[in-house]
Order: sequence, then structure tokens, then C-alpha cells
Amino acid sequence: MFGRIIPAFVNLTPEIMERQLMRHLITHGTRWTGGDPRTRQEGLARIVQIRTDLLPLIPRPAQVLVGTGHRFIETWDRIAPLFPNITVGFTPLLGGPEASEKDELHVSLADGRKIPRDSYIGINTPSFNAWLFVANVQDTTLFCSGPEFMEALGLLVPGHLALGRLFALDADKHLCTEIT
Repeated sequence: MFGRIIPAFVNLTPEIMERQLMRHLITHGTRWTGGDPRTRQEGLARIVQIRTDLLPLIPRPAQVLVGTGHRFIETWDRIAPLFPNITVGFTPLLGGPEASEKDELHVSLADGRKIPRDSYIGINTPSFNAWLFVANVQDTTLFCSGPEFMEALGLLVPGHLALGRLFALDADKHLCTEIT
């Protein structure tokens, strides 16, 4: 079953979100290309804007899980001041140092080597059940990830439209709702 993206909350207050024990996903901002790319300045500015304007609207996470590539760690570093003394875990299941290239035909590995996309098996492979992963973490977990994880959830959103965004994830209904 593919997930669906709902463009904005409709009658979902923070109290309702807390009762439903939703998990949340913040995606990294625009990034450079190449192996283990870093986030561009405008991408970091967008994450700071989310930290200021949107993250205060969600319940305090039970934990934060972060992808292992630079762009995911940079996202966490920008939002970490909001969540002192919180448990933080790191997992390549949310994205590693590999990165899709703009031509969408290649993937850059951590060492900068470019390989054809069809010879790369990432987290968006059908054998990885991303919704099951989301359902089996603590309620109210915050994920720091990116477009590949959204694709693994079955959310077919062009990568550039998924960057620098905050979403609520409902694992029971396989729904992803952008918080705007």
C-alpha cells in the first residue's frame, strides 16, 4: 500500500497530534552534489526557519533518529537546541552518505565515485518496509531524513519538493501530512 501526502493539516491541532502519537519527519534542505554532500546555505536557512516556526508546534519527541550522511547530521545540528537532553540515534536506514545526482541516472558514493543508479540498492528498495520501521519506533519519534526515505514510504514526491520540509507520519494509515 502506498502512502499518501496530504498537503496541509486540516483540523489537526497539536493536542490531536499528541493524542494520535504521530511520528514526525524533517527533511534536509537543498544540498551540494557528490559523495556525502553537505547542505547548501539556503538549505540550512530553511531548516532554521522550520526550527523557529514549525517544530514548536509538534509535541516534544520521545527520541530523534538521524541518517548517517552529512546532510542529515547538519539538519539535526540545526534543530538540536530545541531538544536538550533527548535520546538521539543514528541509522543509515534514514539515509547514508550516498547521494542521487541531479541527472537521476547516477548515485555518488561516500568516496565520490559515481555509479549507475541501476547498480545501487538503497533504502527505497521494496524489500525494506519503511512503514513497518516507522511503526516500530517509539511514538512521537522525530526522523531527520530526506527524499529517499520518503520514496521508501511510497510517497512519490519529486526530490526538490521534499527538501526542507516537516511532515507528520501516521504509520497506521500510511499517511504523510506536511506541516506548513
